[in-house]
Amino acid sequence: MYNAIMQRDPAYQRVLEAFGHYGFRKASMGDLAEAAGVSRQTLYNRFQSKEGVLDWAAGGFIGDSETLALAALAAPGALEDRLLGFFVEWIGSGAEFLSKAPHGAEIMELGKQARARTAPETEPRCRLALLEVLRAEGREPGEAEELGFVLIMASKGLMLAARDTEEYAAGMRRAITVLLG
Repeated sequence: MYNAIMQRDPAYQRVLEAFGHYGFRKASMGDLAEAAGVSRQTLYNRFQSKEGVLDWAAGGFIGDSETLALAALAAPGALEDRLLGFFVEWIGSGAEFLSKAPHGAEIMELGKQARARTAPETEPRCRLALLEVLRAEGREPGEAEELGFVLIMASKGLMLAARDTEEYAAGMRRAITVLLG
């Protein structure tokens, strides 16, 4: 399986975990500052509000996810392994947070809204990269489009159903194997 060379920024992770633990409304700027390893004043000066902190954390996490996903897709190796790495980094990285954080679903939804504000180009860019790789591997444009759509939908469904990243990856490997035939 693809192993990421780059790692996600731990500050984003910790802040998102704090939001996931407390929920957006109950997370205090003090909780978020502690998670980020800075003072409350620093958070206020830099982001002005909890919404600003969430936009920063979600935007950073999404940016890291895109970078890691595109690197996995471009890495040398078998197509199945590259696709698995791509989906684990792009979508599957949220599976454990969604299933285990008490307010994971709320924060994921707010994170989607933050993505629309801070990085609306991420999803189209990842979709396009996926289609380009499928076409480069010999799939006709229409077939690549359909295969990409089904893989993305399977990936999103697995993110909702999996308890952790390993369960997500196992399910996604099955889906990739069956769909690539």
